[in-house]
Amino acid sequence: MGNNNDYNEIEKRIFDIINEPVIRNDNVEITDSMMDSAVKCVIEAGTASTSLIQRKLKVGYARAGRLLDEMEQQGVVGPHNGSTPRKVIITYDEWVKRRNNCVSNKESSHNPDTHTKKDDNSLTAELRELLANMPPVEKIYKDNFRIDVDYSDNGYFLNKLDNFVFPQSSDTIQTQFITRMVTYASPNRLKLLLIDDGVSYSMFRGIPSLLIPIVTDNKKADGAFAWLLNEMKSRLAIFADSSCKDINSYNDRMVNGFNNIERMPYIAVIVNESYNLFNNSNNDEVLIPLLLNSKRTGIIFYFFSRFSFRNLSLGIKADLLKVGDSVDLEHIFNKTFDEAHIFSIEDIDNNMTGTGFEKFSGELLQKNGFTNISVTKSSGDYGADVIAFKDGIKYAIQCKKYSSPVGISAIQEVIASKTIYNCHVACVLTNNIFTPAAMELANKNLVLLWDRTKLKELMNNIK
Repeated sequence: MGNNNDYNEIEKRIFDIINEPVIRNDNVEITDSMMDSAVKCVIEAGTASTSLIQRKLKVGYARAGRLLDEMEQQGVVGPHNGSTPRKVIITYDEWVKRRNNCVSNKESSHNPDTHTKKDDNSLTAELRELLANMPPVEKIYKDNFRIDVDYSDNGYFLNKLDNFVFPQSSDTIQTQFITRMVTYASPNRLKLLLIDDGVSYSMFRGIPSLLIPIVTDNKKADGAFAWLLNEMKSRLAIFADSSCKDINSYNDRMVNGFNNIERMPYIAVIVNESYNLFNNSNNDEVLIPLLLNSKRTGIIFYFFSRFSFRNLSLGIKADLLKVGDSVDLEHIFNKTFDEAHIFSIEDIDNNMTGTGFEKFSGELLQKNGFTNISVTKSSGDYGADVIAFKDGIKYAIQCKKYSSPVGISAIQEVIASKTIYNCHVACVLTNNIFTPAAMELANKNLVLLWDRTKLKELMNNIK
């Protein structure tokens, strides 16, 4: 486990560099070296939003959000106003003048030995070197934590996560649950916030998936929940800026629509013993708003307890939490299509991954009279997810589980796959609808479009 200390030291230095101040003016400390580029970007565009900064600067959503907040503090842009992009309220020349208006007397009054900052280029070079020396996450888990991760279907279970309370649960069940989470979801897909009243989670100290170090102090736990509430509000503002309704639609639109845009990770908050947390009514001011918007923002809670349900003072929080057991935990990681748990198309929207939708579609077609069905591999499928026959006709079917209308790229992919797989018919099946451009292209190329209405029809045929 000695290598883990080296990894932790590298990680700590990376965070130190990221948080190192690079400019100081007479109003506020600027802590991001890309601030000038971000300001120039929004001023040239005449409007400001996190999605704009992400697209132009190729940065993650979290950094784009911080840059926008800092611009508001600097008086570059106006405050957040619902779904309306923020107003840009100064010119670039004004920004340059303010940026260069450092208070030299204030700087010189500081002891140079205690206020020395590295050149930003040196910090960047050091950061690159540190990142280059970071071992792969898979190796860290295997060598330091004896966990063989499997990211072949990375984060497939995330859409199944929901807010639960688990009464009378053992430490063994909890540690197995956490282990499976980090095994099947990489740190850029899922972050963990672990709250432990003792040493139950000590085996996970320092794992790459941790959002922050394991919380063992009640005051720090209160601070963590307060931070989560702010993170939830930030995510809701980002969704509004991006015209997205939730974390899934955001990731569909931003990650699939733009290259190098960082995926917004889910955050799983896991509490080892929830008795004291639930009995402290002061926590309701934070917990209730969090639970109301948690699934939408991808912040999910798993409250475990050694006590029975009747001894947990949930109050109105009981309306926002499911009561679970080990069977519910097992169902989260079940990859097979479970017909008993798919009651409606809304279940597909909320509880199924893209890969799960492909497998579901194959089984659904089989129940609707299609034969010789094969679900292609998730990589190298040449644009067809399912190959199936019906009445002597061979179909190449592209499956799109989307939270926004399907565009022309899906049509282009399935047109190519029709030839590659020697099929008679090309088809796109989705839980959503199609854009006008997609419908026009499909019509010209004789591609079948099976939209949300058709999917409901196929589902109704097996009930």
